[in-house]
Amino acid sequence: MKWGNKVINTSLKKRKKRVYAFGALFSILCIFILGEALIPGNVSYLQSNFFAEIGAFFINLFNGPVIPHEIEATSISLTSDSSLIGEKQIVIGTTTLLQYDITYPEKEDGSDVYDTNIQFLRNDEDSSSSYNLLITKGTVNNTTHTMTSYIRIIANIVGSYSLKAEISDLSYIYNFDIIDKQKPTQFAITPPTAIKKNETYTLPFTYLDHFETAQIRDEDDPQGYLRRYYDQSLLTGMEVNSTCYVDDYGVIHAYQPGTYTCYYGDTSHQFDITVVDSSSLLPSSDTSIDITSVSGQCSINDYDHDTGLTLEAHLSGSILPTDTSVTWIVDDSLKAFVSPLENNQCLVQGYRNLGTLHVTAMLNTDHDITSTYQVTVSTIAPTDFTLNISGLDIDEEDHYSFGMGSSAYLSGTFLPNYTTNTAIEIVSTTDDEILEIIDNSSTTITVKAVKIGSTTLTIVSVAHPSITKTLTITVTAQTYINENNYNEYAMTTRKFLGHFLLFGVTTIIGFLFFKYSFETNSLKEDILPGLFSIGNGMLVVFISEFFQALVPSRGPSLTDIGIDTLGCLIFAILMMTLFLIIRLIRHQKKPIK
Repeated sequence: MKWGNKVINTSLKKRKKRVYAFGALFSILCIFILGEALIPGNVSYLQSNFFAEIGAFFINLFNGPVIPHEIEATSISLTSDSSLIGEKQIVIGTTTLLQYDITYPEKEDGSDVYDTNIQFLRNDEDSSSSYNLLITKGTVNNTTHTMTSYIRIIANIVGSYSLKAEISDLSYIYNFDIIDKQKPTQFAITPPTAIKKNETYTLPFTYLDHFETAQIRDEDDPQGYLRRYYDQSLLTGMEVNSTCYVDDYGVIHAYQPGTYTCYYGDTSHQFDITVVDSSSLLPSSDTSIDITSVSGQCSINDYDHDTGLTLEAHLSGSILPTDTSVTWIVDDSLKAFVSPLENNQCLVQGYRNLGTLHVTAMLNTDHDITSTYQVTVSTIAPTDFTLNISGLDIDEEDHYSFGMGSSAYLSGTFLPNYTTNTAIEIVSTTDDEILEIIDNSSTTITVKAVKIGSTTLTIVSVAHPSITKTLTITVTAQTYINENNYNEYAMTTRKFLGHFLLFGVTTIIGFLFFKYSFETNSLKEDILPGLFSIGNGMLVVFISEFFQALVPSRGPSLTDIGIDTLGCLIFAILMMTLFLIIRLIRHQKKPIK
């Protein structure tokens, strides 16, 4: 092979031993890289983490404990508001989900910790019974340096309110109104063309706007909080003629034959109907309604969306009406919803408020004939809960640890699923100086490490204090590589050792093999082994990425290709520069003749 004016010997026969040594080592490295590409993703992850752990040990050993610096938030913004009736308007009995994004500057040191203690404060004039708060605190994304936190506002009492989100020296004030239930505005009714005298007809009702569905629940919540509530019972009938009209419950009443114009809700929902003569009977004055529970029970639980209570109305009297249908009414729709069923039955399902509920069955042919059934709505008491722990390293069962200055979050998952009060409370600690407890007796408790040592927490259910959990937390000295920056460090280590450095070393060995094989002696001649080593390195890069595409939990990556290529190029250039420097030094040492 000819390179410039020099003929390059590419044969491997009768070479010095170093050529064979570097050739064998170069081949072993290439085979090793390709073999690594065939390892499943979970094994590769464990392997790389093993080396990262070793590196972290020595880094922490030589750096010693550090005093963490708390990074304060630079901005807080409301990025999502699920109020659907109007801007910052929440219908009583429903829930609005707010999303706050908090941004931070980039960490200057791996031991730095973020101030994640976001608090939500009511206006001093706002009663705690006016609305409830359910808070879900997030953790900081080390890539975007952003934390997302969520809060649900559960509207209880009509009025104007103010809620302040506060973190570091920043705050965001959310002013909102709790408004009364809304009546539908976009709906359709389907009236009959004719109706018999002395009979009634309940108008089929259809919501035309999907935003105005009667009761839309938040499917992401186990308790199914209502996100909006349009109440059909707020619509009114219009009695143009007392012999044929629509009442406030959407029921047509017909008492005399003829053709009539009726309205429901407003004049835009107008229809004509013919009343035909018939022998249908009206109820006698002694007619009465008796309500029974199908199951024999007379109580329901709040947030009970699965079973409920089925009631049935029975008529008795000397003359029963031909039309025996009834309309079901509840006196507080925030305590329960009522859904009519066939055969004068209804399903009562508990919602939010507790106490005594009155369910009334009203005869459609005579609104003066009614009967009321008393139902008790009570809360679902928890039977057990498990702790959800975020921000702590598990040492063993019920024993956790984290570094000085770090924060962790505790919350509970309760049984049964529809437990209303999911608040927990830390009632005692064996050492009060170890942790700062924030938002105690809430759905999410924040604990912040303020002193090195161990403490055991006793945590109870606020709704059922006899249900207790214990948790031991050890606060350790903050190390340079810690839980706050380990993932970022491990990723950097993986890319540096497993890609950049590995391909760089392979390029060095390849360069030496080709250089001694070609016996090059100048910078120009060294370009050839440089090109060969880079070319072989790039071939291994693309083959290994192809292999990874075939392996479970792995795949090709343009980032990895870029890092591998950079390693090949930089180390090839370094080797050519090194041999140039060696030749210049040798040239200067030669005696002048």
